Amino acid sequence: MELSTIALIIAAISIVLFLLNIFDVWVTGMIGGILMVICGVIPASGTFASFGGDIAMLMIGIMIMGGACTVTGIAERIGYAVIKISNGSERKMLAVLFAVSTVASMFLNVTVIIAVFTPILCGVITASKGKYHPCTSSFLWAAAGVSAAF
Repeated sequence: MELSTIALIIAAISIVLFLLNIFDVWVTGMIGGILMVICGVIPASGTFASFGGDIAMLMIGIMIMGGACTVTGIAERIGYAVIKISNGSERKMLAVLFAVSTVASMFLNVTVIIAVFTPILCGVITASKGKYHPCTSSFLWAAAGVSAAF
C-alpha cells in the first residue's frame, strides 16, 4: 500500500476519533502522529520536532493565560464591563468587541487575539445570565469577526 493511502487512512481515523471524542483532543493528536511514525509515513525526528518550537510555546502560554482569565474571573468581569458599556444591546456589544479586536490586531498576531478573546466572549455569555446563548445569538459572528480582524 502506498504511503499516501496510509496517511489518508490515518487522517480519517484521527478525524473520526476527534468527532466521537473518545479520547482527549491531545491524545487523539498524539495517536495520529505515532501511527504516522509506526507506519513509516513520516520520520520520528520530524513528527515531534516542532513541539519545542517557538509557536508551540506561544500557544501553550496563550492557553495558560486564557485559562487563568477564566479561572480568576477576569473574563467574566470584562464580560460585565462589555455588557454595561453596551447597555445590553447585542449590536452595540458586537461593535465594541469588533472595535477592540481590530485595534488589538494592529499590534498582535491574529492567533493571539483569538486566544485572548475566546475567554472574553465566554465571559460575556456567562455574565449575561442566559440572555445570550452561544448557539442562538450572533456571538458566533463575533467569534468569526475576531478571527477575521485585520
